[in-house]
Amino acid sequence: MRKWIAALLLCALLTGCGDKKTINKIMLVQSLGFDTAGNSIRGSVLTGNYNKRDEVNMAMLETETPSEFEVLTALNTQTRYPVEYGQLGAIVFGTPYAKLGIDKIMENLCRDTRISMHMQVAVADRTARELLQTARHSKDTYLIANLLEQNMKNGNLPKMNMHRALFSFYSRGRDLYLPLVAVKQGELQTTGLALFKKQKDVLHVGLSQALLLNMLLENASNGSYSAPVTITESKGTTLLRIVKTKAAYKLVNPAAIAIDLRISARIKDVPKHADYQASNRITSFEQTVGGILEKEITKLLALCRQHGTDPIGLEEFALRHAKRSRTASPQGSGYPVVTDVHVKLDILQTGFSL
Repeated sequence: MRKWIAALLLCALLTGCGDKKTINKIMLVQSLGFDTAGNSIRGSVLTGNYNKRDEVNMAMLETETPSEFEVLTALNTQTRYPVEYGQLGAIVFGTPYAKLGIDKIMENLCRDTRISMHMQVAVADRTARELLQTARHSKDTYLIANLLEQNMKNGNLPKMNMHRALFSFYSRGRDLYLPLVAVKQGELQTTGLALFKKQKDVLHVGLSQALLLNMLLENASNGSYSAPVTITESKGTTLLRIVKTKAAYKLVNPAAIAIDLRISARIKDVPKHADYQASNRITSFEQTVGGILEKEITKLLALCRQHGTDPIGLEEFALRHAKRSRTASPQGSGYPVVTDVHVKLDILQTGFSL
């Protein structure tokens, strides 16, 4: 028995040594960016060099090629070790590039077995190169990926990764959305969503609108919403923490959909002058904020329709239920009109003692 245990320990030690030797002889890419550069494509990568124990040196490589398909090959010519993409955490598109279309990259990535389907995909509010340069200064090799995952778990962003992005990109009746990342005072920050019409970035929305889409897309259990306090004479805002949501869609007719959204939330922060102890005030507050959310959702959906983007998949819903084609829309917008939005807000026990 002792011989078997000793043999297993020896194998584990040998395996660890083998991995260490390998990782010292490859360039691990953690972030990859795509930009336009005149008539060329600029590719940028952040790599981690694991030459010393417990020490990671970040390097940034750049290249310009005639097409997207040559970027990875051209980057490989700049290093002494092979460039590996198995640990790639995030791909970032610069806004100018995304507005021209990301179809070539998406088509290439879906066939690349080296790429993880769980990695993050995002749009920079500027060039991807500038975003990667800022991330490099942080010394955190997975800063972009970790930033996005944290904001999807605890913030207003709806869930997204490469697998979900490819599903939306290739779905009939649904358009892609990607997290939007900006640089604020030298730090990376999520600022909302980039909404696509087919392969092109056509609209950027803020974090408040991102939360609305999050609640409409799936059963959200996170996010914060600042609601105006209109049930007292004094003006102010009340911060709500979303606990649970559930959206239901009903096909009114082949060209129209009604939405029913139920939201459970807790009061996170209130102005000192606000009084929510009375049950009638709670009820009034729920109705008031519910009405505000109805208007904001209706406005957001109208804005999406104006730009021809369908991130929720309203046309997909209509196609499943009415077998309508995209060309059947009389306005050519690509999805049905939302005729009614109803929001039912429930304020859970707050724990406040005002």
